[in-house]
Parts: sequence; C-alpha cells; structure tokens
Amino acid sequence: MITCCERCVARWALGDRPAATASRATAHRWFQTWTETGLWPTIHRTILDELGRRALLDWSRATVDSQSIRAKRGGEHRAKPH
Repeated sequence: MITCCERCVARWALGDRPAATASRATAHRWFQTWTETGLWPTIHRTILDELGRRALLDWSRATVDSQSIRAKRGGEHRAKPH
C-alpha cells in the first residue's frame, strides 16, 4: 500500500495527473482533515481485518518502522553544528 501511495504521490507532484484531480491545496486540506479525524488508522485496521479474514496475512514477515525528530532544546549529548 505504501509503495502504491508513493508512486501516486510522485506522479501527482510531477504534474502527471488527470484534469479531474484536485489542486495541491485541496488535496492537502483533505489529507489534513482525514488525518485529524483518524481515517488512516481506520483504513489500516480495515485492510488488516480483511486480509486476516481471507487468511492472506503472513506475520512471519513483518516490518517495524520508526520516526525520529530533533529535540528543539537539545539533549545531554548535543551534536556539533556543521
């Protein structure tokens, strides 16, 4: 699913989109609304439930991902600025 989204977003960002596609501002506004209302976890859970129902999940192959953000006030071990 992520790969599909990345491909679609990349094509959209490069201007390769149908005339009926929303403007960047409209797409961003909808994305924010869907994020704020918790749509993405709902979609994720729905897809997992459906795949599980069809016995199409292979939990022996899973990926864990994380995201790191900088500490605005620094930490105990500050990196030297470049």
